[in-house]
Amino acid sequence: MKSFELNDISYLSVPLPDDITRAKENGDFTLAEELIHQKLHFDKTSQTVKQRLEGELAVLTALKEDQFPYNQQKAQKMLEEAFINVKPEETKELIRTNNVEWIYKKGQIYFHLRFIENLVKTRRDYYQRYRYEEENSIDNERQTELDDNITEMKKHGHRKAKIRLKQSITPKIAISAQEAPFLAHLPLPRNNNHIKHSEILSTKGAVLEVADTNACQRTIAYQTESHEDLFFEVEHSYEIEANYYDLFKVMETQKDFPKKLSKEEQKKFQNELAEKSPHILFTDFLYKLLAELTTKDMTLLEKAYKIYEFVTTQVNLNDL
Repeated sequence: MKSFELNDISYLSVPLPDDITRAKENGDFTLAEELIHQKLHFDKTSQTVKQRLEGELAVLTALKEDQFPYNQQKAQKMLEEAFINVKPEETKELIRTNNVEWIYKKGQIYFHLRFIENLVKTRRDYYQRYRYEEENSIDNERQTELDDNITEMKKHGHRKAKIRLKQSITPKIAISAQEAPFLAHLPLPRNNNHIKHSEILSTKGAVLEVADTNACQRTIAYQTESHEDLFFEVEHSYEIEANYYDLFKVMETQKDFPKKLSKEEQKKFQNELAEKSPHILFTDFLYKLLAELTTKDMTLLEKAYKIYEFVTTQVNLNDL
């Protein structure tokens, strides 16, 4: 990617040419790449489309790295090994109900590398049927920890902890020197009413900038020209204290909760509330869906709950 594209992904909203889309959706990534290179070397292809095509090459490179390695037969066998009471051809049911991520590869269906782990995390029925193995119990331990935390929060009304984290990022695919410069961000906590005493303990890699503790989206940024040294790491700590609120009880006692933003606040947070192509778009579909889920006489909290309920019970990320 060119340097000017490092923080600009708006080009992803540009549609791909139909022939490339057909090749990609059928899983013929080699043909898709050939079509892209042909258009990149065609002098009448617009710069806007060329930018989109260059970005798509990076996407295809990741897909070719076998993020979807399991055909249906292998996936079915993995289901039977990981869960109890698996039905024959249960993979077909997962596909029909859109509860598993899959793609075509040369016209055949292949499942995502982590489809088992994703089912455990996103489907309670699969979580309950999961065969927990001591040597591979991290997903169960995380879920148990989350459940215990909710219980503690409800019992005591709050919880306080000191967190120490080590985060790292590095490419999974080979990257050439021609793609320099390389920019990477790792998230950091920002100071607010819940988090304080944020401290960076150590870093690895060429640090470009550490955002201020009050930044809206705080990160540590790394940048380098070398394609041979693309491992970036940060170890940091912070204290967090969170209170538990039953929002519907709060709503009953505080009729002005939550408050509407004033004109001054709307102006202040205009950038945070605005569309950001290609991933945040206020489409006609979303406006119609909002009208379907909410009514004018609902409070802001009631509207927020209706949207939350819809997203958590009816939306599958594969639908978006």
